[in-house]
Amino acid sequence: MQYQESPQFNNPLLDFSFFHQRSLELLDGQWFSDTYLFNPLYPLFLACVYPIFGMDLFFPRLVQVLLSTLGLYLLFEISRRCFNAKVGLYSVGLMSIYLPLIYFDGILMATCLITFLLLCCCYFILLGTEKKHWIYYVASGLCMGLVILGRPNFLILTCLLALWILVMEFHRGIVFSSFRSFVFFCSAILVISPITINHYIQESEFIIVAPHGGINFYIGNNPKATGTYMSIPGVSDLPGEQVKDSQRIAESELGEENIDSAAVSAFWMARSKAFIVSQPGKATRLFLRKIALYWNREEIPSEYSIDFDKRFHSILRLPLLSFGAVGPLGLAGLVIILISFSRGRKNSLLPVVMILGMMTSVVLFFVHARYRLTVVPWVIICAGVSIDWVVQTSKALLKSKDVENDNLSPKTSALIYNLSLFTALLILTAAFCNLSLYKHNDLPGYFNLATAYYDAGNHEKA
Repeated sequence: MQYQESPQFNNPLLDFSFFHQRSLELLDGQWFSDTYLFNPLYPLFLACVYPIFGMDLFFPRLVQVLLSTLGLYLLFEISRRCFNAKVGLYSVGLMSIYLPLIYFDGILMATCLITFLLLCCCYFILLGTEKKHWIYYVASGLCMGLVILGRPNFLILTCLLALWILVMEFHRGIVFSSFRSFVFFCSAILVISPITINHYIQESEFIIVAPHGGINFYIGNNPKATGTYMSIPGVSDLPGEQVKDSQRIAESELGEENIDSAAVSAFWMARSKAFIVSQPGKATRLFLRKIALYWNREEIPSEYSIDFDKRFHSILRLPLLSFGAVGPLGLAGLVIILISFSRGRKNSLLPVVMILGMMTSVVLFFVHARYRLTVVPWVIICAGVSIDWVVQTSKALLKSKDVENDNLSPKTSALIYNLSLFTALLILTAAFCNLSLYKHNDLPGYFNLATAYYDAGNHEKA
């Protein structure tokens, strides 16, 4: 409601104009587009919302808020099935007051939609392992296919989840587990196959969803890369122009004309590979920096910046949770899960698989706040595990009794030792997550605000 006071509410930035135009084409029955070369999930979402509520931009945001609220229920059910109900309650409590989620629910991008779909995907996977019926793997695969339409790089996560299903169901037999894994993967591929087939018909090239993977990979992997988004000389930052400029440079370098999208992507991929091969040390340091940025407290902005917008919206200045708080607890929880896995539930590894898959999918390219947000529910589940472990261990310590000769009993000593180790671990993870790795620049925020005022016709404020 506060955000409605901003000119950016009705004049969203950059990507949204492409999403909006494509959604109108979908409503007109134009299922495929030669000019729209981006991830199609959000236009599909808008094409579902517009006929019901009209084109008032309040309502897509309202639907996003409702989906995130429903996501809290899914988060509880996933936590309960992987661990216990208390972990679920702790996770829901943390997620309810997590500031970046509240912020991005109001931003017209696919971020919160992808977050919700990933929760749906894993909820259905857990139902499948529990109820032993293949139809739940179909549902989870369909959700994952929609996720890939929003983030093609999450195909890596899809493969990892298919492998996890195979391993977790293996005790029921190789045929049973293979069938479940195959059903999940094929259901995901079924969702994206119309777009892949259309690309092949149009260009005779195999492009999974969108052809801009090569330029995005180069942005994150080149001699001057910093681990976050950077402008490439000669390539526009505007989404539509970026594709055209990347093709123009590829044609110039290759000495060819009218090369197809797959060849353009391959050209930029080859540039990145050349950097990695020629400077392996620098490439390794860059990769490690991206991992550190992924776990860092900073919400690295792209078009939208939480830190910049805090000065305009008081709700963003409330003492709500940030990644600097949940990240250390989540990393500590990951360690607890891995240590106790042998005596825990088999489903307890699902958050580990999700975090590993999503982190890999992002750090191979570059890190942004909205790219990281999708992993936060799983980090928060791990944070819930940390809280539950501390509560249970503290209760056990309070109930423990010492031996009569005033020496601590072995049980009490072990509990104190474990709590001390956890405290040391939490200090280390907090130091890691709160390193000073990124310096904010307000210029993009002011430029985007000026653009929004200009588009709104308020030239004086612009």
